[in-house]
Amino acid sequence: MPLIQQSEPDYGCIWVAGLPNTGKTTSIRTCEKPVGVISVPGEKGHSSIPYGEGVVALRWQDDGVETKKRNTLYYQKIWREVEEATIKMMNGEFGALKTIVIDGVHKLYAIGLAIATDGESAALQSAFETTTNAKGEVIQKGEFDPRCYGKSHNLMWEYVNMVASSKIPTRIFMSWADMDKDDKNDTSKNATKHLMPDLPGKAAARVLGEVGVVLASRVNAKGEYIWQTKPQGEVAGAGIKGQIGVVEKIPVIVPQDFQALAATIAAAQTGKAA
Repeated sequence: MPLIQQSEPDYGCIWVAGLPNTGKTTSIRTCEKPVGVISVPGEKGHSSIPYGEGVVALRWQDDGVETKKRNTLYYQKIWREVEEATIKMMNGEFGALKTIVIDGVHKLYAIGLAIATDGESAALQSAFETTTNAKGEVIQKGEFDPRCYGKSHNLMWEYVNMVASSKIPTRIFMSWADMDKDDKNDTSKNATKHLMPDLPGKAAARVLGEVGVVLASRVNAKGEYIWQTKPQGEVAGAGIKGQIGVVEKIPVIVPQDFQALAATIAAAQTGKAA
């Protein structure tokens, strides 16, 4: 991939994280068209994709493979198909897209972990295999080497980096969010928690470093879908990397509208009202 000269900030790489039913997939209809959507295998929110509104959508259809055969090779096949479809979108095989959306990226992380653990992270192999413990008792298998997380991290972020570096103007990742402990070692019931992208280990915090615009998807007291753009209250998984004097002009709460958000950021850069 060639290096390109850039003369202005790129606010087009966005990660939207939120609890289920907070408008994440529905917000795709506010993207600049045409839009390419990849609904990651296992993602169930594809019914909210705005089909027929300038959107090309791909979703996974299972081959009907027996559960006990869903091992590393099975998950590698899924990963390659997702990656190949993504590359086709990036290279214009579905038209000159203005926006690409990877919906359910937390599910992709689970696939990467299943590759690294031979399916054991999904408890698929251990459901059919037993072993004998030190007491001579026959028990189900179920443990995997924690170092496998490192392999799944590498797979995940290589994919994110590929999409984030695409020439498509707007690149959007969508995932669940969850209340995450501030201190992983705090085992108390009252451990302080904040809303973060729902990814294993340190991956949730890494989102804030890897992606320029991280939005927390929420529903306000009026039932309206909103995004939180900065850490505040119970939300830690939000933030915008930007120029000095620009980010502070962006409201903490904005409507769920990608084009309106782009206009707000552009206005903050020029000092004019959106």
